[in-house]
Amino acid sequence: MAPLKDVKCAITGKPAKYRDPLTGLPYYDLAAFKVIREQHSSAAAASDREKDGKQGGGVQGDGGPSMKRRREEQEEELEDELMLSQEQLDAVVCDDAVRELLKDSALREMVRDVDGAEDRVRALDTMRGKYAKFNHLMVTVLEKLEPA
Repeated sequence: MAPLKDVKCAITGKPAKYRDPLTGLPYYDLAAFKVIREQHSSAAAASDREKDGKQGGGVQGDGGPSMKRRREEQEEELEDELMLSQEQLDAVVCDDAVRELLKDSALREMVRDVDGAEDRVRALDTMRGKYAKFNHLMVTVLEKLEPA
């Protein structure tokens, strides 16, 4: 995934560092990402309500809109669990060892590739299995996330 050049965050207007794989919108930081996802969820919920009204709604268990909405809620809950807290993010970002490792442009490109992958878990596992320095970065990051 190539770095974003001359692209502004859809929320803050600051230079975008990332692109949301779900919406395709560029964003600057975690706070902007959360706003994008909240807006997307609100729009999706409104769309589902509109569809329910036109289709007469779904019956629980029939695979209709009610089941779809529940699956989306479960995915959002899982995504929230996988998100780092601001405290955790700060611990990783401010860590000297992590910063030193990320001076390596090839390693930064690997991180971008994982971030931009459709299946991030698979991409992460692939990178960890193929590249020792990527695995070392992940171990260093995980050590920072462990409770004290």
